[in-house]
Amino acid sequence: MTEAGEIYTKASLDMFKQAFAGAKRGDSFTYDGFKALYKLIKEESALMNEPYLLDVVEIDTTYVEYATIDVYNEENGTNYTFWHDVPVFGSYITGTEGAICYVD
Repeated sequence: MTEAGEIYTKASLDMFKQAFAGAKRGDSFTYDGFKALYKLIKEESALMNEPYLLDVVEIDTTYVEYATIDVYNEENGTNYTFWHDVPVFGSYITGTEGAICYVD
C-alpha cells in the first residue's frame, strides 16, 4: 500500500539493473535473468494493483537463476527434464534453457 508523502517512479529495465549494480549485486543474474525478474515483478505489481517497492536484497535472496535444467537438478538432487515439471513457485524461463526460480 502506498503511503502519503512517498514518491514513486516507474523503473525501466535498465534502471532495475542499475539498482542491483548500485547495491553491488549486479552480477547476481544474467541479462535474461534480469528481464525475467523485471517481467515477474511488473506482473505481480499489476495483479496487486500496487506499486512495487524495489528491494534488491530481497529479490537477490528470494530468487536464483539456473542456466539449465541440468544445473537445477544437480544443485537440488532432482531429475526433471523440463522446467514446467519443476514444482517451484515463480519459475520463469530466461532464455532457451535457463530459468529464474523462487527460493523456498
